[in-house]
Amino acid sequence: MSTTHIETQTKGDRTRDAIRAAADECFRQFGFDATGAEIARRAGVVEGTVFLHYRNKLGLLTAVMSDFYDLLQTEAERSLARPGTTVERFRVLVDGWASRIETDWDLISVFVHRAQDAPDSELAATMHARSRAYTRLFVALIKDLQSEARLPATTPATLLRDMVFGTLEHTARGQIAAGKPLQVRRTGQQTVDLLLTQHETTLDVDRLAAMDAKLDRLLSRVDAEDQPRTGDGGVPG
Repeated sequence: MSTTHIETQTKGDRTRDAIRAAADECFRQFGFDATGAEIARRAGVVEGTVFLHYRNKLGLLTAVMSDFYDLLQTEAERSLARPGTTVERFRVLVDGWASRIETDWDLISVFVHRAQDAPDSELAATMHARSRAYTRLFVALIKDLQSEARLPATTPATLLRDMVFGTLEHTARGQIAAGKPLQVRRTGQQTVDLLLTQHETTLDVDRLAAMDAKLDRLLSRVDAEDQPRTGDGGVPG
């Protein structure tokens, strides 16, 4: 945050920033069950002040989510503005999302689950719009790779995007189920490697099936690595 920004902030701005920062911590730790009282305590205000600035907890979560997507979008756009080949920029973009999964999965999960529980809410609408803006960066770059014959031109760019996002999220869930720390960045780069091997300008049904099979094998290896070791009798060791 710049010095100029700090100097021009009002007391109300600083209070709202403190409340959102405290809410970010609490939503990560407690999920949507985080209480207004705990958020207020961490922000250094009384509970009534929290809901003076944010009408309810869902509105506060929406504000926290908007901050998250602001940062995510800024990071992605900055990475795309750096010099490099299309392939290099694609790798950086994928790695950026993989890094966010590793550090922010708990918070992302709260966004997703609450949006699913309240599909007509401002939270759900905001998440849809912000996610679409972010994933458009992937689609645009994938289309550039297709024009360079680095990715199959006959496969929809959105499908290739979903292969990346789906693989990373599947890997994250598998690691969580196995009680392991989230480490998905390597999987992200392996997925890029796999997609880039399919660099012909046409892709028939058999080749697409082969590509899907390779993705399945990759996911199977990840699942196998993430399973807890067992001792005698199949009891987790």
